Amino acid sequence: ASQLTIEIIETQEMENEKSIHSFIDEVYKVGAKIAIDDFGTGYSSLSLLKQLPINCLKIDRSFIMDLPHDAHDAEVSKAIIALSQSLGYQVVAEGIETKEQEIFLREYGCNIGQGFYFGKPMASDDFIRFMKQKKDIAFDVKIDGNVKKVVIQEYQSHPVTSNLLHVDLMIVQDG
Repeated sequence: ASQLTIEIIETQEMENEKSIHSFIDEVYKVGAKIAIDDFGTGYSSLSLLKQLPINCLKIDRSFIMDLPHDAHDAEVSKAIIALSQSLGYQVVAEGIETKEQEIFLREYGCNIGQGFYFGKPMASDDFIRFMKQKKDIAFDVKIDGNVKKVVIQEYQSHPVTSNLLHVDLMIVQDG
């Protein structure tokens, strides 16, 4: 379960507060991580950050689309990144579509991003071809408190269900 992240949409959490809190507590107990999706677009109750065992805040794409040119979006994004970092959470930017946006977000400490800039949704076979074209696909992960360099070695469609993907990883060095 430690590799499972449950994403809770901020407005969903507030509308079903009691049942969502109970669910979050249960999945957290088995080791799942909790992310608040679309952070900043719903009720944005900062008390949630105190009440729930959150691991990650995901900045909604509405704050990312006009970066870095819109001063308001820039300040909101920087504030969410700073808040996440100060509380020890991961922060993910959704909807990155340009190199400028990626550079801006990295500059302010957001090192995880999602969006069409990195790739559009695709079938598993297309994803395998896409990844095989990439060279030196590697990333850092924290394993038992130590940072390790991981390289993706092999991709293949699941033999029974073609919409699933099997990815083999190899740890190549300590970070």
